[in-house]
Amino acid sequence: MAKETVLFERNYIIIKERSSQSETRAAPLDEITGTLTISEHERGKFFRFIPLGLEDVMTDDWALINGGHSVVYDKQDGDSVAVPSSPLLKYRLHFNLNDLRSVRRHHMTHGIAHMVFILKDGTTLPAFYFNHGGSKELLQKLAQSLPLEKSTQDTRLYVVKDDFPRANASQAISAFDQLNLFDNSNDPVKGSVC
Repeated sequence: MAKETVLFERNYIIIKERSSQSETRAAPLDEITGTLTISEHERGKFFRFIPLGLEDVMTDDWALINGGHSVVYDKQDGDSVAVPSSPLLKYRLHFNLNDLRSVRRHHMTHGIAHMVFILKDGTTLPAFYFNHGGSKELLQKLAQSLPLEKSTQDTRLYVVKDDFPRANASQAISAFDQLNLFDNSNDPVKGSVC
Protein backbone atom coordinates (compact mmCIF):
# COMPACT_ATOMS: atom_id res chain seq x y z
CA MET A 1 0.00 0.00 0.00
CA ALA A 2 1.30 3.46 -0.93
CA LYS A 3 2.38 5.82 1.82
CA GLU A 4 0.40 9.04 1.96
CA THR A 5 1.93 12.31 3.12
CA VAL A 6 -0.46 14.98 4.40
CA LEU A 7 0.63 18.40 3.08
CA PHE A 8 -2.32 20.41 4.45
CA GLU A 9 -5.23 19.54 6.69
CA ARG A 10 -7.93 21.70 8.22
CA ASN A 11 -10.91 20.52 10.27
CA TYR A 12 -14.31 22.20 10.59
CA ILE A 13 -14.45 23.45 7.01
CA ILE A 14 -18.03 24.09 5.96
CA ILE A 15 -19.35 23.69 2.46
CA LYS A 16 -22.58 25.41 1.64
CA GLU A 17 -24.73 24.07 -1.14
CA ARG A 18 -26.12 26.76 -3.38
CA SER A 19 -29.87 26.73 -3.06
CA SER A 20 -32.37 28.42 -5.33
CA GLN A 21 -33.51 31.86 -4.25
CA SER A 22 -37.13 30.68 -4.10
CA GLU A 23 -36.31 28.35 -1.19
CA THR A 24 -36.65 30.29 2.06
CA ARG A 25 -36.13 27.51 4.62
CA ALA A 26 -32.80 25.84 5.14
CA ALA A 27 -32.59 22.17 4.25
CA PRO A 28 -30.69 19.85 6.62
CA LEU A 29 -27.84 19.45 4.12
CA ASP A 30 -27.32 23.14 3.31
CA GLU A 31 -24.18 23.26 5.46
CA ILE A 32 -21.85 20.29 5.68
CA THR A 33 -18.89 20.34 8.07
CA GLY A 34 -15.84 18.25 7.32
CA THR A 35 -12.08 17.95 6.95
CA LEU A 36 -10.19 19.30 3.95
CA THR A 37 -6.87 17.61 3.16
CA ILE A 38 -4.16 18.00 0.53
CA SER A 39 -2.12 14.82 0.38
CA GLU A 40 0.66 13.39 -1.74
CA HIS A 41 1.41 9.81 -2.66
CA GLU A 42 2.92 7.94 -5.60
CA ARG A 43 0.05 8.85 -7.98
CA GLY A 44 0.34 12.60 -7.32
CA LYS A 45 -1.15 15.28 -5.08
CA PHE A 46 -4.81 15.13 -4.21
CA PHE A 47 -7.52 17.36 -2.74
CA ARG A 48 -9.95 15.60 -0.42
CA PHE A 49 -12.97 16.76 1.56
CA ILE A 50 -14.64 14.27 3.91
CA PRO A 51 -17.81 15.27 5.80
CA LEU A 52 -17.86 14.63 9.54
CA GLY A 53 -19.26 11.20 10.24
CA LEU A 54 -17.90 9.68 7.03
CA GLU A 55 -14.25 9.46 8.05
CA ASP A 56 -14.33 5.68 8.37
CA VAL A 57 -17.02 4.91 5.77
CA MET A 58 -15.73 3.08 2.75
CA THR A 59 -17.61 3.35 -0.52
CA ASP A 60 -17.50 0.71 -3.18
CA ASP A 61 -17.72 0.87 -6.96
CA TRP A 62 -21.04 -0.96 -6.88
CA ALA A 63 -22.68 2.00 -5.14
CA LEU A 64 -22.86 3.78 -8.50
CA ILE A 65 -24.46 0.78 -10.20
CA ASN A 66 -26.87 -0.02 -7.37
CA GLY A 67 -28.43 3.44 -7.38
CA GLY A 68 -26.37 4.77 -4.48
CA HIS A 69 -26.66 1.64 -2.33
CA SER A 70 -23.47 0.18 -0.97
CA VAL A 71 -22.93 -3.55 -0.91
CA VAL A 72 -21.91 -4.84 2.52
CA TYR A 73 -20.60 -8.38 2.90
CA ASP A 74 -21.24 -10.38 6.04
CA LYS A 75 -18.09 -12.44 6.67
CA GLN A 76 -19.88 -14.88 8.99
CA ASP A 77 -22.50 -16.24 6.60
CA GLY A 78 -21.12 -14.98 3.27
CA ASP A 79 -24.27 -13.10 2.29
CA SER A 80 -24.23 -9.61 0.86
CA VAL A 81 -26.72 -6.88 1.59
CA ALA A 82 -27.34 -3.60 -0.22
CA VAL A 83 -27.70 -0.78 2.28
CA PRO A 84 -28.71 2.78 1.45
CA SER A 85 -25.78 5.15 1.42
CA SER A 86 -25.60 8.36 3.40
CA PRO A 87 -26.81 11.53 1.64
CA LEU A 88 -23.50 13.05 2.75
CA LEU A 89 -21.57 10.78 0.36
CA LYS A 90 -22.17 13.19 -2.53
CA TYR A 91 -20.15 15.77 -0.56
CA ARG A 92 -17.19 13.44 -0.18
CA LEU A 93 -14.90 15.09 -2.75
CA HIS A 94 -11.60 13.85 -4.10
CA PHE A 95 -9.63 15.02 -7.15
CA ASN A 96 -6.08 15.22 -8.45
CA LEU A 97 -4.62 18.73 -8.14
CA ASN A 98 -3.64 18.53 -11.81
CA ASP A 99 -7.39 18.64 -12.60
CA LEU A 100 -7.75 22.10 -11.03
CA ARG A 101 -8.41 25.03 -13.41
CA SER A 102 -8.87 27.91 -10.97
CA VAL A 103 -9.46 28.97 -7.37
CA ARG A 104 -11.36 32.01 -6.17
CA ARG A 105 -10.50 33.14 -2.64
CA HIS A 106 -12.79 35.57 -0.86
CA HIS A 107 -10.97 37.39 1.95
CA MET A 108 -12.17 38.13 5.48
CA THR A 109 -13.02 41.72 4.50
CA HIS A 110 -15.85 40.27 2.41
CA GLY A 111 -17.25 38.14 5.27
CA ILE A 112 -16.08 34.66 6.26
CA ALA A 113 -13.11 33.59 4.15
CA HIS A 114 -14.13 31.03 1.59
CA MET A 115 -12.82 29.43 -1.58
CA VAL A 116 -14.45 28.11 -4.73
CA PHE A 117 -12.65 25.52 -6.87
CA ILE A 118 -13.28 25.01 -10.59
CA LEU A 119 -11.97 21.89 -12.29
CA LYS A 120 -10.71 21.62 -15.87
CA ASP A 121 -13.83 19.69 -16.91
CA GLY A 122 -15.95 22.71 -15.89
CA THR A 123 -17.18 21.31 -12.57
CA THR A 124 -17.62 24.01 -9.94
CA LEU A 125 -17.38 22.67 -6.42
CA PRO A 126 -19.46 24.19 -3.62
CA ALA A 127 -17.93 27.05 -1.63
CA PHE A 128 -15.59 25.98 1.19
CA TYR A 129 -15.89 28.27 4.24
CA PHE A 130 -12.91 28.61 6.59
CA ASN A 131 -14.55 29.77 9.85
CA HIS A 132 -11.35 29.04 11.81
CA GLY A 133 -8.91 30.37 9.19
CA GLY A 134 -6.62 28.47 6.85
CA SER A 135 -7.67 29.70 3.40
CA LYS A 136 -4.44 31.68 2.92
CA GLU A 137 -2.33 28.68 3.98
CA LEU A 138 -4.24 26.43 1.58
CA LEU A 139 -3.69 28.87 -1.28
CA GLN A 140 0.03 28.99 -0.45
CA LYS A 141 0.21 25.18 -0.42
CA LEU A 142 -1.58 25.05 -3.80
CA ALA A 143 0.88 27.62 -5.19
CA GLN A 144 3.75 25.34 -4.12
CA SER A 145 2.19 22.44 -6.02
CA LEU A 146 0.72 24.19 -9.07
CA PRO A 147 1.73 27.09 -11.31
CA LEU A 148 -0.92 29.54 -10.03
CA GLU A 149 -1.22 32.98 -11.58
CA LYS A 150 -3.30 35.82 -10.13
CA SER A 151 -5.87 37.11 -12.60
CA THR A 152 -5.36 40.66 -13.84
CA GLN A 153 -9.12 41.27 -14.05
CA ASP A 154 -10.12 39.74 -10.68
CA THR A 155 -7.65 39.88 -7.79
CA ARG A 156 -9.53 37.11 -5.97
CA LEU A 157 -9.09 34.64 -8.84
CA TYR A 158 -6.04 32.38 -9.20
CA VAL A 159 -5.75 30.47 -12.48
CA VAL A 160 -3.58 27.41 -13.05
CA LYS A 161 -1.24 28.21 -15.92
CA ASP A 162 -1.33 25.89 -18.92
CA ASP A 163 1.02 22.95 -18.78
CA PHE A 164 2.06 23.59 -22.36
CA PRO A 165 3.38 27.01 -23.34
CA ARG A 166 1.96 28.53 -26.52
CA ALA A 167 5.16 27.74 -28.46
CA ASN A 168 4.84 24.03 -27.73
CA ALA A 169 1.16 24.05 -28.70
CA SER A 170 1.98 25.51 -32.12
CA GLN A 171 4.75 22.93 -32.56
CA ALA A 172 2.25 20.16 -31.87
CA ILE A 173 -0.12 21.59 -34.47
CA SER A 174 2.62 21.88 -37.06
CA ALA A 175 3.60 18.25 -36.39
CA PHE A 176 0.07 17.17 -37.31
CA ASP A 177 0.22 19.38 -40.40
CA GLN A 178 3.40 17.59 -41.46
CA LEU A 179 1.62 14.24 -41.35
CA ASN A 180 -0.79 15.44 -44.09
CA LEU A 181 -3.62 13.48 -42.56
CA PHE A 182 -6.25 15.70 -44.13
CA ASP A 183 -4.43 16.56 -47.34
CA ASN A 184 -6.63 15.59 -50.28
CA SER A 185 -4.06 16.36 -53.02
CA ASN A 186 -3.58 12.63 -53.72
CA ASP A 187 -7.31 11.89 -53.73
CA PRO A 188 -8.28 10.50 -57.18
CA VAL A 189 -11.86 11.77 -56.80
CA LYS A 190 -10.65 15.36 -56.37
CA GLY A 191 -8.81 15.35 -59.70
CA SER A 192 -11.77 14.18 -61.76
CA VAL A 193 -14.52 16.61 -62.72
CA CYS A 194 -18.07 15.34 -62.94
